[in-house]
Formats: sequence, C-alpha cells, structure tokens
Amino acid sequence: MLTIDNSERYKEEIQDFQSKISKIVIQKNKKHAQELLQDLKDQVAIINEGHAPNNDGNIDPHTLRQHVLNLTDLRTKLTSFLQGA
Repeated sequence: MLTIDNSERYKEEIQDFQSKISKIVIQKNKKHAQELLQDLKDQVAIINEGHAPNNDGNIDPHTLRQHVLNLTDLRTKLTSFLQGA
C-alpha cells in the first residue's frame, strides 16, 4: 500500500527537519520545533490510517481532507520556523 511515510520526499523532509532542529541552540525554540514535527508525523499517521484497506471503505472524506489541510499547515509552520531559527 502506498503511504505518505513511505514516500522518498517525506523521508527526505523529515531528515531535513530533524537535522535543522538538532542545530537549534535555544531549548525553548528546539522544543517548539520538535512539537511541530511530532504533530506533523501524527497527522501523516492519521491520514495513512484513513486510507488503510482494513477500514472497509469507511472513510469520511471531509475528515481526511481536514487532516490533509492540517498537515499542510504544520509543514508550512515548521518550514517557516526553521528558516527563522
């Protein structure tokens, strides 16, 4: 099954985010970035679960769409935060 967390782009972005987070010196900022990254990973897991074949087609497209929007928002926030850190 094709999942977001198996995609090469996702893996590369996660590694890039982790690398940038590890270079943050101020602990408050580092913690905030780590929380954003964990939230991003959680959203990916929810989206993947929503598309899992064991759901027997019981997918609420509106809920999944909201998770995709949340993922996009978190990715944008994390990228912007890391550029300024």
